[in-house]
Amino acid sequence: MKKKLFITIFVIVFIIISLTRSLADVIAYVQNSQLGTVFLSISTNQDTPKVTTILESPTINNSNGNQYWLNSGAMYYVQGSLGQTIQGDLSKYSQWRLLYSITNPTDTDDGYHPQNIFRLITKNTLNSSTTDEVYVRITKDNLSKSPNRNISNGIFLMSRYVDSDNLYYAGIRVDGTAVIKEKINGVYHTLAQKQVFSGDTYNHDSNPNLLPKHQWIGMKMKIQTVDKNTVKVELFLDQTDSGSWDEILSTTDTIQKGAAPIFNPGRAGIRTDFMDVEFRNYTYN
Repeated sequence: MKKKLFITIFVIVFIIISLTRSLADVIAYVQNSQLGTVFLSISTNQDTPKVTTILESPTINNSNGNQYWLNSGAMYYVQGSLGQTIQGDLSKYSQWRLLYSITNPTDTDDGYHPQNIFRLITKNTLNSSTTDEVYVRITKDNLSKSPNRNISNGIFLMSRYVDSDNLYYAGIRVDGTAVIKEKINGVYHTLAQKQVFSGDTYNHDSNPNLLPKHQWIGMKMKIQTVDKNTVKVELFLDQTDSGSWDEILSTTDTIQKGAAPIFNPGRAGIRTDFMDVEFRNYTYN
């Protein structure tokens, strides 16, 4: 009975705040709240580095991370060279579960899976020619009823990130394809795509993810300006965690392909969709 009363009062407070203040104020309130619990599976042995939790924040200046800004996904856990999204369900009474149940219940399964829309971005702006690299391991699919869970979902490196509507993506999709995309003014443009992971045909319900689970996969994205009209983007994979990289896609982005290339330096980052994911050795330079 007390728990039900508590949750009712807490939700009412959030509704009042969300109606009278900006989302930035709501998130700031959540970050200062001590209510709720989190799920953590990274090792906490004494011989391992301390676990750092980076909290989602509405702007890069509000981020509590030294290197990263978590734009979406509630929490990102870092321990040395390892990192992870939230793993599993948030507690019913978690402050983040309650917040997302109000602000985006559809994509987060009523707030239980904020990791469905995980977006991690570097705080530093990088040079025009960069290499981003990370090893990823999928631990679980979150088969949300959201209409945004679809064939285009996956795990992606981001580069020349200007904002959420203007950047390059390179990565692997749930249909087993590798892809390089540019997003300009909120519109996606596919620059290259090919099948990489085989198996049964993708099906939204019966076969929703062709990407391997519980297996480390390396992803590397290279981007450089070739000349005043052209940007080159490459994607490499290490599918067996052997340290050996295979070039999967290589493409050039020109004005002739339908949208202006992004020439200015930007930030890097990682995006994952509707999965619980672990990361290892994320680097960018």
